[in-house]
Amino acid sequence: MTNINNESRRQIILEEIEAVGHISTTNDAFAKKLFSHKDILIDFLNAILQREGENLITELNYTDTELHAENSYGKISRLDICCTLVSGEQIDIEIQVANEGSWIGRSLFYWSKLYEGTLVKGESYDELKPVICINVLKFNIFTDSSMQEPHTTAKICNMENREPITSLLELHFLELQKFKMKKISEMSRAEKWLAYFSGKLTRKDEATMQSDQILGKAIDIRNSFMKDPVENQFLIRQIIN
Repeated sequence: MTNINNESRRQIILEEIEAVGHISTTNDAFAKKLFSHKDILIDFLNAILQREGENLITELNYTDTELHAENSYGKISRLDICCTLVSGEQIDIEIQVANEGSWIGRSLFYWSKLYEGTLVKGESYDELKPVICINVLKFNIFTDSSMQEPHTTAKICNMENREPITSLLELHFLELQKFKMKKISEMSRAEKWLAYFSGKLTRKDEATMQSDQILGKAIDIRNSFMKDPVENQFLIRQIIN
């Protein structure tokens, strides 16, 4: 049954590429390839996290994506993209196409494992560093009519004044289905990235974005992804396994 499922997924991927000329930007193998370009990842993070001035991200280090279990009964998980900033902040980016449920709990689980790892034996709790989880979702998890914006940010807040009490926990949910297109010239940097991942860009939109050094590069990477027949088979095996 596994072989049949894998062959079906392989066929779906190839049909998608043939139909639109490129792979979906929310394919996890593609996202890992895209964000392996450090300049693209930094630009994306600055846009989504609204970092500027003294808080602008200028450098980062990629880190291990495997969350190891503490014992034989613990759950082992593998993150999509994980990095550490110069400040010591850790960032996890997850790309998800299918709604498998409990996504908020899943994001909190990933956060907790990374947060635990920011402190080593002998260090004070004052040494704990913030962990930020960014979830790029091709489905909606917030269905309330008051939550129609595509970007939702969650922090630990005082229930009385709604002000955050700490920066140690920060979750971002990018619900791509909720993103509404408008003129590229009217978009913020974050909205341009949402447009890119949403798959809602027209060829005219993409032509306009090509003048942008980073976004133009991101479009070129998507267009050339899996064009090499040899790399094609290798990447498909990565995607379906």
